[in-house]
Amino acid sequence: MNHLIEIPIIVDHDDVDIIVEKLRILLPKVTEHLREQNRLHEWVTFFSLVAEGKFNVGHLAAQLFFDVIRFNEAKSVHGMRFTENVKQFWRYLWNKGQNFE
Repeated sequence: MNHLIEIPIIVDHDDVDIIVEKLRILLPKVTEHLREQNRLHEWVTFFSLVAEGKFNVGHLAAQLFFDVIRFNEAKSVHGMRFTENVKQFWRYLWNKGQNFE
């Protein structure tokens, strides 16, 4: 993947300062892009909720969001592995759709 800044998948305590610095470099471009897409308010709210411990990363919508990020980062479609909860969600939708025929 051709990212602006490489961020390790496994982060130990010593890496946090490095990642914070990398995020500071990315933040102006991210902010401008989200402003142009009229999504800056939601993004700032997301960070506020995470900082306050009010965002449940276990929520299915959050897991879908994070899997979309992983999908976009994958080198190929075949390399993508969904989390178990997301797989159950897609199986449920697939089975539900089969019953509409």
